[in-house]
Amino acid sequence: MTVRSSDNCPSRIGPVPEASLVQRDSRQAPIVLFRRNPLKVVRDPALEADISNPFFGSRPESMCLLQLDFTGAQPSSILQSVAAMVRLLERSHTGLRWQVGLGPTLFDRFSALPRPRALKLLRVNGDAAFGLMPNSGQSDVIIAIGEEWRIIIDTARRLVNLLKDSDFRLRDVHIGYDALSDRDHSGFIDGTSNLQELTPEQFAACVFVQPEDDQPFAGGSYLVFRKYEEDLEMWNDLPERVQERFVGRRKKSGSFLNGSFDWTPEARKTTLANAHILCANPRETPPEHPDHWKGRVYRRGLKFTERGSEGLLRYGLLFLAVLRDPEVQFCRLHNERLLPDSGPKDSLLSSGYITPVCSACYYLPPTTHIERS
Repeated sequence: MTVRSSDNCPSRIGPVPEASLVQRDSRQAPIVLFRRNPLKVVRDPALEADISNPFFGSRPESMCLLQLDFTGAQPSSILQSVAAMVRLLERSHTGLRWQVGLGPTLFDRFSALPRPRALKLLRVNGDAAFGLMPNSGQSDVIIAIGEEWRIIIDTARRLVNLLKDSDFRLRDVHIGYDALSDRDHSGFIDGTSNLQELTPEQFAACVFVQPEDDQPFAGGSYLVFRKYEEDLEMWNDLPERVQERFVGRRKKSGSFLNGSFDWTPEARKTTLANAHILCANPRETPPEHPDHWKGRVYRRGLKFTERGSEGLLRYGLLFLAVLRDPEVQFCRLHNERLLPDSGPKDSLLSSGYITPVCSACYYLPPTTHIERS
């Protein structure tokens, strides 16, 4: 699997050899953040390229997530079956970007399968209050496809038709978009701080399973998928200055509340303890520290709009985090920083603005494993 620079991943990671750490490319240009726009990163154009995995590389215009349950008797053929279906679709759309993930429920039913050590149902604070149980949004398999909107719709339709004659049952479909704007429904810039400042080695330590973690599954990643509904009526009724205090950034520029794009003591003083940027990224451990990866999350957020109950529209966010260890990086951060049992709670999660409606975790095999199947 080769990972190249993107809006969210500023530098090349790869190739990713099995059971080994990622080696740094000697041509890698230094990463420099533009002070006037913290989202842009200086990169070596020679390292720019599209790749097959929709979670890395250039951000796809839209993404389709198909959650499937396996109904067959031979789970060892799952990767081959999924790969065969998607390759049929590639005949119509060359260069389709896709990835497959395996859920913990699959390994619960087929205990003889070798299981990734960190693959478990997500247990996070606050979900039960909304009636969301650890297994309520979990499926055996997920297929993620990232492309332009027209191709996404056509590919999803074709894939659903192929499932009729397969060993899979469609559980749910989620389609999100990231086109036209880098702002989410709240009006704030999304992904302002998303590991852009890390070196290739530091980035790899955050998103790829390392040999010392779980040798048989090294080189892969874990996917945390959360679907949140947003109460835009409530949000839009808030004054902009209140929204900024909730988030911890200026709405128009994306800077910290003191006007700086650099995290300084002055920026920290103007940030509330329950601001989202501080709860989600404590900024306590420097990137050079060997345990830095434990407090960092690489994610992508996709907007969605659906028909809700009583003819109303539902708006929200498809939250996708690609991680080295979901328990260490996501669950611990969520339970200790975002919604702790005591102390300041994240303003966005605790205010009623967003509601979790789906939660799932998957292991993403290295693409080399899928290609060999």
